[in-house]
Amino acid sequence: MALTLAEGLVNAIKTYLDANMAAKLTAFDAEYADGISLATVVATYKGIKSLQLIQDYPVLFIISPNQSVHVRAAYSATEVEINSLPTVAVGVVVVDIDNEALQLRLYRYGRALVELLMAASGTRQLDGWSLATSEDWKLDTESAPFSRDADSSFIGEVAVELRANKIEATMPMLPVAYDPPATLAANIAADTFIVSYTSTGDPIATWDIIQIDAELLVAAAVDPGANQILVGRGYRGTTAVAHTAGAAILRAGAV
Repeated sequence: MALTLAEGLVNAIKTYLDANMAAKLTAFDAEYADGISLATVVATYKGIKSLQLIQDYPVLFIISPNQSVHVRAAYSATEVEINSLPTVAVGVVVVDIDNEALQLRLYRYGRALVELLMAASGTRQLDGWSLATSEDWKLDTESAPFSRDADSSFIGEVAVELRANKIEATMPMLPVAYDPPATLAANIAADTFIVSYTSTGDPIATWDIIQIDAELLVAAAVDPGANQILVGRGYRGTTAVAHTAGAAILRAGAV
């Protein structure tokens, strides 16, 4: 599975809002019935854009200002899970000649964003992403004079900021060298179950998953005095093959 991180979340939110925003705004116009209509957003931006470059309003923006990636051991001792935890801000920018009407529009666009994002997460329509409903969703509204079209114009922005998460992938855990290092003391055949090793210490423990070349083996019993291991061969679908003396013995996890 490919990692999409915040890019995948932004794309999923855009797809859902593009499909559902117009109907939500029409429903609000009917609910409030006060003559202040909510125009459908005309474009979606996935990053910061100069206001002077935006041709029409209102516009939707979706950005992810920061994200974290949590790597943790999965159910298997030889795999790790990649859990993406981005923060996303979803907002609408509006221009109006009436500042009071602008504020009402901003409040209603904010309500639309919150309701749509809750619905998208609750009905699992964000391509596997879930939104953190256990945390506060920050709803921020700002406005200021905007004189691109006329001196009396005002521009406003409402944005919802929240955190999302998704288990993006389960990936093999990379093997690591023992400390002190261990190597094969003698050649072994594909059907050998007693492995002799060379090391300046006794780093290998019972039930370690060890890797020699591309094969995974399970250390069922370890005799540190004799520097020998009783192993299970071809663990987790790998193929038991012959290995040559001097090959590195790596730790790939534990059973």
